[in-house]
Amino acid sequence: MNFLALICLLFLLKCVVGIKKWTRNTSAESARLWAIAAVLACVASVACQWPALGVSPRDRSAVQYLAAVMLLTPFIAILGARRPGANAWPWFVVLPLVVVLQWPSISQLMAGHIETAIEVPTPTLIGFVFVLIMGTGNYFGTLNTGSALMCAVGTLLTVLPLTDWMSAHNTWALPVGCVLLAFAASLLPGRYTDDTETVPLANREDSDLDQLWTDFRDLYGIVWAKRVMDRVNQFAAREHWDVRLNLYGFVIHTNGQATKAVADRPIEILCWVLRRFVDPPFLLRYLPNRFLTARSAVS
Repeated sequence: MNFLALICLLFLLKCVVGIKKWTRNTSAESARLWAIAAVLACVASVACQWPALGVSPRDRSAVQYLAAVMLLTPFIAILGARRPGANAWPWFVVLPLVVVLQWPSISQLMAGHIETAIEVPTPTLIGFVFVLIMGTGNYFGTLNTGSALMCAVGTLLTVLPLTDWMSAHNTWALPVGCVLLAFAASLLPGRYTDDTETVPLANREDSDLDQLWTDFRDLYGIVWAKRVMDRVNQFAAREHWDVRLNLYGFVIHTNGQATKAVADRPIEILCWVLRRFVDPPFLLRYLPNRFLTARSAVS
């Protein structure tokens, strides 16, 4: 099972590296880097399970707990992905979170017996689960709901053998958790890892507004999609637009029906708000250049 888990983790690592095409030119790139670190920690944890390496139960369990905590980091990183605070978020939120959750492991590593596996206290486990729900729950309601759910279950299986809820001698939870993490990656839309280079729309008049909004929502989750939606709709109310933005795109204000005919002004405002998260090259995958070079959104 450990060999199967290792194969699955290599597949997962390939997927995480491959989605750079999707996160390039966005503030979500930081979350992808945290995800790579998390997968590498899982690889180290599975490798420590091999008897031939002679890793002690204490050290083996410590690496496994580190892997479980690292699996939380991509979901928490995305919650701080709005600029200008995005650059500080990893150092003032994500890294301190890792240190706080690791503290029981550190103290037991310093004082515990080498043949005794570390044990995560119940209060720490409650905090761990709360962070896990907060992070993965951000994607419930998006196209990545299934992937987030599988990640949540896989992460729980990674940490549970280190608690009172499951035996420390459990040998199946970690490999099954790794398999579920790889399965979560397989549920991601194929375009995320498509090697075909996206053709910019800078010199064209057509646009793919619905795909832009869907990709942003599925990349950043419901929390940021709702914040962007509320900000755009503030302009809509103030300027008396006939459309509003919801979680599925622009809709006609009077009856809530989806519309393909959106005036330039709402698109300009959406681009202006999204540039707190993404760079112009990302927007040019979906929209002509004229929307990015238009007059200031607040003018």
